[in-house]
Formats: sequence, C-alpha cells, structure tokens
Amino acid sequence: MKKALSAFCSVILILSIWITASASDDSWQQAYLDVLQETVIVYEPQVEDISVENSYFVYDIDKDGIPELVVKTGTCEADYMAAVFSCRNGQAVRIGEVDAGHSSFYGDPIHGGLIIHQGHSGFASGWRYLLENGQIASEHLFDDNLYERLPDDPDAEYMPVTDAIPEAVPLTLIESCNPLGITHYEEIYACLTGSFPAANELSFPEDNPAFFTGVISNDVTVVASGTDRFSNTPGAVSFHSLLEKDVAVPWMEDDLIITGTMYLDLNRDGKLECILSLNEKNGGSPIRIFLSEENGTVYAYIQNYCYDNLIADNNGTFLLLSEFYQQRYHLVFEKEHCFLLML
Repeated sequence: MKKALSAFCSVILILSIWITASASDDSWQQAYLDVLQETVIVYEPQVEDISVENSYFVYDIDKDGIPELVVKTGTCEADYMAAVFSCRNGQAVRIGEVDAGHSSFYGDPIHGGLIIHQGHSGFASGWRYLLENGQIASEHLFDDNLYERLPDDPDAEYMPVTDAIPEAVPLTLIESCNPLGITHYEEIYACLTGSFPAANELSFPEDNPAFFTGVISNDVTVVASGTDRFSNTPGAVSFHSLLEKDVAVPWMEDDLIITGTMYLDLNRDGKLECILSLNEKNGGSPIRIFLSEENGTVYAYIQNYCYDNLIADNNGTFLLLSEFYQQRYHLVFEKEHCFLLML
C-alpha cells in the first residue's frame, strides 16, 4: 500500500511540474534563442584556428516553472564547460559554469537539480547541481572505480546513473543552430516525464490515406534534413533522388530501396507521419526516413545507423533493439529542423 501511495504521489508531482512548466510565461524562449545566436565561450582557445563548439539543452533545474539554458562550450573533452543561463525579467542572465568534460547530463523530475556524470580513464563520479539564491551549488552523489571490476569482468562499464538515481532522465545535447530544444520544450518535457497530452483523432495529411504513397510514386519534392551529424542534409530534392547513392548518408555503396513502412503520429498533432525503413540494394546497414507534411510541404528526416527490429508506441517513442544494447528515442521536428531525443 505504501509503495502504491508513493507511486501515486510521484505521478501527481510529475503532473504538477508539467502543468507549472506549461503555464509559465514563455518570454524565456526568445531570451534563450538570442543567446544561441552568439558563440558562448568560457575559455579562449589557446591554439590558433581552433574553433569553439556549442551545444545545448533546456531544463528546469530549480523547478520554478521557467527552465534554464545549459550551453556546453569548448574545443574538446579536455576543456568543455557548461554555462548555465536563467531568465530574469525576460532577459537571459549567465549565472555560472560547471565542468562538463567527459560528461553526460541528466535531469531529476522528482527531486530537481541537474545531474552530471563524468567518466575518464577508469574513474567516474556523479554530481547534482542546484540553484540556490541565484547561484550554482553542487552536491556529490557517488564515485565509481572501473578498475575494481575489470579483473572479474573485462567488459565492465561505468555504473549507470540510474543505479544511483533511479529517477534520472538523460538530457540530449542539441546543436546550437537548432532552435527546437527551446521552441519544443513542452514536447521534450512530456517525453522525459511520460506526461503526454491526450491523443488527437488520427488522420492522414489532406485526409488522404494514399498521401505518402503518392509522394513516393509521383516523385514529389521533399525537404530533407539529417537527424544527426552522421546523416546528410540534402535540402529540397525529389524523393527518388533521396534514394540515390550517398544522398541521404555519406557512406553508401549502392542506391536505397524501401523495405518497410509504418504510420504513426510522431508529434501528437492528430496527423500521421510515414516511417520508411530502407537498405542498400546490395544489403548493408539500414537507415530510416520519416516523412511529415506541414503546410503543403513534405519534410524528410534521415536517421543513420538503424536496426530492423524497431518497436514504437502510440506516443511516437521508439525502442531500438540490437544484440548489444537497447535505446529509446523520440523524433522532435518542425519544418527543416529535427533531432533525436534520447530517453
């Protein structure tokens, strides 16, 4: 009974956080979009011709209903830092930096805070970063020594963060040129917490069940973008051109053929998308293309390095299974922008 009550309270807490986040003033969005227009720098590069790379995510660290912007900045793992911005009176304010080298990032929807897991040369540690009185405070969570397990298990890996913090959810870094991490924050938060809005009644674009088969058979022009840096972004091309060698992805040895088709509402707007599984004519590693119609334009989102055994649920969440690992993810997209949110 106590476990059931605890689970019920956790659900209520997550839903209350979701409602607070959804109801908040959204002026922070433009403030953070303005930040992404600039290159965020913590340390100036010490070598000429070395450029600073920025990526980011948005997450409500202190659970006040207005999320923070976290920008990972630097030139390599040795000097990466995470600059943290908060929105005050409609303006983005940089409140501090934390070490982000050799790191992965997690949120905690139940207890709050930003969790950073750092692992390098066999040693790892977990830290929770909080915001207290407008300042960053840290809390040490755990240490991990890989060498203690290697003698008995040569394939040993670092302890998963969820072993220490079961509520932890991964936070996906997004390229700074992609605004969707900000403009689609509510969709991202719903994915992270599982608090999806009610589903709409489903229909095909233009209420035409043959819409996507028509795109393929009539060789309609699509606007194609890669979901990650390993896929190409061809832009406006005919659908059949997208299947030609090296157009969708750079490593192909032959043209692509369609091997499977699935229809799902990936962004819960009531309109179905088309998910195509493809492979090279001579075999090889499969890829996936997501087709979506918006205001008369068909967009094609390219996913590299796929496996055939794909499982999807009605919330547009995919489970990718292989003999080595499993990965859950959700495609976030709008017009030419897209990325894979890892869950």
